[in-house]
Amino acid sequence: MAEVLAFYRLVACWLLGLASRGNGASSLTGLVLPLPEEPPPEFVVLPEYFLEDMIDVLLALSKHSPPVMMNARVEEVMMLMIAVMNRPRYVRSSHMRAKMAELLHCWLPQDDGPQGRRPR
Repeated sequence: MAEVLAFYRLVACWLLGLASRGNGASSLTGLVLPLPEEPPPEFVVLPEYFLEDMIDVLLALSKHSPPVMMNARVEEVMMLMIAVMNRPRYVRSSHMRAKMAELLHCWLPQDDGPQGRRPR
């Protein structure tokens, strides 16, 4: 699973790099958020499944194999999700943006109350 997570971290870095070209960023260290209103043409022409596959795999791992995700480094993926969720022109599908929100929710710290329930 470590290889899968490393691959999707790389994909997230690549997608962030493409998305931020309008900001003049050449690397993630130069990334400026929020992203420009208009996405770069290189980002727009990418098939949506590039992002959807990553989200589906990470959601499945987060829900069904939490120990695998406990020490996983997902900073780049989180940054990508946060950056493009706010810009509907980058990810036009509201269903996809909802999946991103679900993934981020899975990664929130869980404070279990009595009987393993989360306090409301």
